Amino acid sequence: MSNLSPGPRETDPAAGRLPYAVFGALAGLLVCAACSGFIYGPNGILAVGSWGGLHVVLILEDSGGTLEYDCAHGTIESGWTLTDDGAFSGVGEHVTEHGGPVQESEVLPTRPAAYQGTIDGDRMQLTVTLTDSAQVVGSFDLRRGADGQIVRCL
Repeated sequence: MSNLSPGPRETDPAAGRLPYAVFGALAGLLVCAACSGFIYGPNGILAVGSWGGLHVVLILEDSGGTLEYDCAHGTIESGWTLTDDGAFSGVGEHVTEHGGPVQESEVLPTRPAAYQGTIDGDRMQLTVTLTDSAQVVGSFDLRRGADGQIVRCL
């Protein structure tokens, strides 16, 4: 007489799913690792997130960023870079605002801008330059997670 007892897949419906669960978890980790080049620099420097400082707030994501500063705002396009020594670089737009309400048909002046600086731990130094005139809008010191201190145009 032979011992023909059923195998684990025949008695436990979850037994066959384990390899799929492990495969799914590994696939998820690989996707996260592939995307981390946008979030972290080569030396593990974290760039994305909320940054704030005197007269500035920056929200940086892998898809780009937005800035709010005194009497102006700006955007950083996707494709910004962060080197292994913490050098940050991106391009986008700078929009000058004014006091009082913005009229419905009013178009605020939008200019091309370069955003360059360095990240060291939880600190960022950022310089905004208008690329069509080489005019420096300003240099800012920011901290990750800090609230920005913006003075609105009145």
